[in-house]
Amino acid sequence: STVSVLLFPLKGDNPLITEIELTKGESTYRYLYYYNENGDKTLETKWISVNGGWQKKELTEWIYTKGVCTEQHLRIWKDNDWQPEHLILFEYQDTILKSETHVATQSGASENIRKTVLSYSGERLADKIEYSWKNNNWQPYSEIRYLYNEGNLPDTLHLRNFGDNIPVSESKIIFYYNELNLLKSIRVTEKEKDDWINSSLVNYYYIPDSSLKSSEIRKIWDRKYSVWKNSQHIEYRYDASGRLSDEVYQHWGGTFWVNDLQYVFQYNEDGFLTKKTTFLPIYNDFRPAWSVLYSDFRYAKANLIKAKNEFWGGEKG
Repeated sequence: STVSVLLFPLKGDNPLITEIELTKGESTYRYLYYYNENGDKTLETKWISVNGGWQKKELTEWIYTKGVCTEQHLRIWKDNDWQPEHLILFEYQDTILKSETHVATQSGASENIRKTVLSYSGERLADKIEYSWKNNNWQPYSEIRYLYNEGNLPDTLHLRNFGDNIPVSESKIIFYYNELNLLKSIRVTEKEKDDWINSSLVNYYYIPDSSLKSSEIRKIWDRKYSVWKNSQHIEYRYDASGRLSDEVYQHWGGTFWVNDLQYVFQYNEDGFLTKKTTFLPIYNDFRPAWSVLYSDFRYAKANLIKAKNEFWGGEKG
């Protein structure tokens, strides 16, 4: 079995995570975190346990200017030194992110990889273009345009993919809301020549007089018969306190829904999640497969997280 343990040692009244220890299979990793006076993460170091000691693996450093992160450096431990590996540069207008540029920095040389450029309409994101570095030039490979309704909720996402600076595919994601402004459905269409063709649809259902989602049904468009066909069904159930108690995932078998998996959630008397169990369908019945256990709560956070196999009703840690 695979067991994962994450530790969150907290110093004084500071709820920031300072250390994580992760055990996966035969390997154990350790992460150390450091922060500036504003509580922003400035340094993360990754270590691996080797022969009873800790060996350095990776270091990530965040650099801030006027309260915003302007650089992120990734280095790897090689030849008894921290060697540069990857750099991310962030540019802002005031405190609004305008671009994010990824640069390979192996062997001390810098080479552009990709870049994301953001534009806004007022305070709302209006356009996101992603570029790759080719032939010593930035060439777009994807774009998302954001449109909003009168209530400032997302209305339509217009997506385009590029090849050699020419659009090669287009699609739209369209959002629909009910009278309470809760998401009612999402429809995806794809452009073929001058026509927009349905592709997929998700319908959301809610408990009456509540914002709690009771289920969602995913459908795909049958082009031959021009009808929506069922694809996936997800059911959400809640306890008396309105906390999510379980989720059931099913796929469409042609005439009825077929079980795929189930998540069951358990909470303590303070309302904190203590266990999440995954069930798989065995002989027409859900059987427990594995669980994640949360314990040792401090500052409303689990200080110990452990995964274990359940072996169809038994337990083995």
